[in-house]
Formats: sequence, C-alpha cells, structure tokens
Amino acid sequence: MAPIFIVLIVIAVIIIPLAIACCRTIIAFISKKKNKKFMSDTFETIECKNSALHLSHAVQCQTVSNEDVSIVDWNEFDKLKTILKESFPLIHSQLVCRTIGEHNLVFIWEGVKPNVDPVLFCAHQDVVPAEPEGWEHPPFSGEINDGYVWGRGSFDMKGQLICLLEAVESLLASNFKPQRSVWIALGCDEETRGTSGAYLIAETLYNEQRRFACVIDEGGAVVEGFFPLITHPVAVVGIAEKSYVDVTLTCNGHGGHSSTPSNPTPLGRIGRAVARVEYHRMPSRLTTPVKLMLQNLALHCSFATAFILGNPWLFWPIISLILSKNPTTDALIRDTKATTMAHGSTAPNVISDQATAVVNCRLLPHSSKERLRIWLQRIIADKHVNIAFHGQNPMSVPSSIDTIYYDILKKAIASVFTDAAISPYLMTGGTDALWYEKVSDQVFRFSPALMNSSELSRMHAKNERFSLKNLERGINFYHFLIKSM
Repeated sequence: MAPIFIVLIVIAVIIIPLAIACCRTIIAFISKKKNKKFMSDTFETIECKNSALHLSHAVQCQTVSNEDVSIVDWNEFDKLKTILKESFPLIHSQLVCRTIGEHNLVFIWEGVKPNVDPVLFCAHQDVVPAEPEGWEHPPFSGEINDGYVWGRGSFDMKGQLICLLEAVESLLASNFKPQRSVWIALGCDEETRGTSGAYLIAETLYNEQRRFACVIDEGGAVVEGFFPLITHPVAVVGIAEKSYVDVTLTCNGHGGHSSTPSNPTPLGRIGRAVARVEYHRMPSRLTTPVKLMLQNLALHCSFATAFILGNPWLFWPIISLILSKNPTTDALIRDTKATTMAHGSTAPNVISDQATAVVNCRLLPHSSKERLRIWLQRIIADKHVNIAFHGQNPMSVPSSIDTIYYDILKKAIASVFTDAAISPYLMTGGTDALWYEKVSDQVFRFSPALMNSSELSRMHAKNERFSLKNLERGINFYHFLIKSM
C-alpha cells in the first residue's frame, strides 16, 4: 500500500496543481484570441501644428516647487497661466474656470447629461529644480531641436498637460459636446507632495460630496524593454501606487574632539545601522496590481513563459527570483528603503553628540508602519538607535480593471500605440492621483508616451526632453479618450 500512497501524494501535490495551471493558461490564451478584435478600433487622427511651440513656452516658465512655499517664485506660475490662456483661448472662454487655491487651475466642461458622474483629468504645473550645468540645451530654454522639446518639466509633466489641453481645444473647435461633464485639474505642488495643489482640490471636491466616474492622471507609460521576455512595447497603467514614509534614525552619545575618540561614535552607529538596512531586503510579496500585471503580460509571451507568469499562486518563488534581479521590477514586489540624508557634526575634527539619517521607504498596499518598525528594529539590532516615522501618505487602494472605464482607457491606448501590450501595474512612485481616490473608485495613472531606458534616465535629471512624436501621440490619445468617455 505504501507505493500507492506515495503515488497519490505525488499526484495531489505536483501533478494536479500543474494540470490546473496548464488549463488556466490555455483558457487565457483562448480568451485572448476571442477578445483580439476589441482592441482594433480606429479613430480620427488630429494635428495641432502649434503644440510644440505651446510646450516650449510652458517649459520656459520656471515653475519649480519647494517644500518651503515661501521661497517659491509664484510669478512663474502666473506666467504659465498667461501662456496657457493665450495658447488655448477656447478652453478659457467656453469652459467654467473654478478657483480652488490661488495657483491651481480647475476647468469644467459641462456635459449634455449633467446627472451622470463626470470624469476628471489631472496634470501638475510644477517641476523639480534644475542646475544649468551639463545640459545640451539650457533647462528652461524650451529649445525645439532634433525632434524634441528640451527642458525641465518637458516630460514630467508639461508635455502631458499640453497634450490634454490641445485635445480639449481641438474638440471645442469642432463643436463637440461631451455626454458627461469633463473636469480638468492642474495642481501646483505634486513634486513636493504639498497641500496647496491636488490635495486641496481633492479635499474641496470631497467636502462638496462630488463623485467622479473615473480619474486619469500621469503614471505608467508605454515602455520598451520593460520585461525581457516581451519584444514589443508594454503600456502599463497604474491602478494603485506605493505609500511613502520617511524614517529618521537618531543616535545620541558622547561628543568631543576627534583626537580622543570613544568608538563607536554616534555617526559610526548610524552608519552601521544604515549599512544593515540597505544590505537586507524586506520579503517579497504579491499584491493585486502585480498579480494582474503578470497575468496580462503572460498573454504576450510564449506558452512556456505564460505557464509560469500566469500562475503566480504556483510559481511565485521562481517569479519573485526573476523580478528581484532588476531594481525596477524588484520595487514592484517588496517594500523598499533608500538612505537619502545623513548628518553628524559641522566640522571635520569634532565628534557630534548626535547623528541622524533619513531613510525614505516606499510601502506596498496593505503594508504598515508597525510591520516596517519591527523589521527595522530586528535588522539594526542596536538599542542606541532610535527609529521615528514622519511624512506618511495614505495607503493607496487598487482600482478595478473590470469596468467600462478601464476598457475605454485600453481602447484609447491601443488606438494610438497599436503594437503595445496593455497591462495594469503598481506605481512605485507617487502621483497626485492618490489624493483623488477619495472622490472616485476608478483612478488610473497613465502617461501616453513611448519611452525607452534613455528617456527614463532623463526624468528629474539632465537633458529632460519630450519628443514631437510623443506630443502627437498624447494629443490623439486624449482626443479619443474624451470622445469615448
């Protein structure tokens, strides 16, 4: 009886799960073929001849945000408002412009059916700082050269902002009337996670008990080389984002002259703590957005690869190992931490009696500060190092992809990026979309632009640029999307 018992165990533990995984993969491939026609819609291509010039003028406005709002040059934001008013006269004359905060722009395009929930399109006006050294073209020149508009904020995200407004201006010129109302919210402090921009707009709309059918903000783009097993571009739509929290590590001890040290010094202890935190990785974990991403990407791989990716319930150790090899994909499956600031004494020959370091952490959905604290205490293993949390954002709630709004978004993407695989995913960075989750259950993060590793490396760095081709793609994407909504 023993051999038969062993055979039954093998069947139950190995063969049955593999058979289930194989059936699931076959069903998914059959379903993909049936739905292929769904993604083949065509649309009217539009041209906006002055869009590059409009983006160039917008980039020339140095709308740099800062956590200390008292040093922000708000005149540059006023300058951008003037330029947008000159570039898009129909928007400013035919749409309702609401004042929510001094430096935000909120437009309302009243729909034919006012009782239907409106849609909300978001963008932000502010940019990160830029030092002039090392740029091919000055960071705020807005130079149009070699098929690109160059400058800080051209990609993040004035390019997308201009695409949205160009599409609306074009639809207004053609006397198009939306069925549901269209709202446009342009915040002023996304880069610093401030409270004067999208946060204020969202709070105001929430207090007015407004609800939106869906919200579209910046986020995932159409990327090349995102996954090594997929040869064509992948359009990733953020359906949630990681939470943000800063951790300050502090050590107090004996200070004094560096000629008579008592080691370890407070800074030495902090350095050891930081090294331990960076050396160890938190456990990997499969979240809903990443699970959906794997299942969608599996449909664009060979059957053997799809067999693994499409069944993370069975092959998670293998998938986790693959994703852990790359920092970008590794951030999708675990809470991450990066030491960004440290401070000791103010002189080279002085031992400070206090040393600090700031560790920026990005948490997966359903993670918690308490879980992070327990992990940090165990890894640091030094009772002299104090751990304090500050600056945490609310936890993002994943949006459903089983809705008409996600289907419309997929159609809009497929109509412009015809060869792209479309998939939901988890945003590892932060966006204004987080604040709008309180006024809509459907919040999607997508930037209608084709990017490769070179373009990604320019974000928040030198030589940021936005291609004229992406400008055309973005305008047509929003044109299709607004008409479909």
